[in-house]
Amino acid sequence: MVEAYGGSEGLTLAFQHTPDLIVLDLNMPGMSGFTVAHQLRANPRTRQTPILVSTAMDLTQAERAELLPPRPDHPAEGGPGGILEALERLGLAPAAPVDTS
Repeated sequence: MVEAYGGSEGLTLAFQHTPDLIVLDLNMPGMSGFTVAHQLRANPRTRQTPILVSTAMDLTQAERAELLPPRPDHPAEGGPGGILEALERLGLAPAAPVDTS
């Protein structure tokens, strides 16, 4: 796991390491999380990297749409290359339900 303490540092590390998953706080020092998300999506190395947004902000519909624009090349949450797959690769996926029947 690689940690960054601001937007600029996060972008630099993401471009160097090409992570399986990025956990992004929208409120961070030096740069808006929205700017970070846009730059991650603009870079070919991180364009397909799933981003899990963590924030205490109450987002408007417009802000949500800005973070997750509906695009055909944008994988669904549980689809190939999605967040669940990234969590599985990191060993962090939720446990499968136990069949008690």
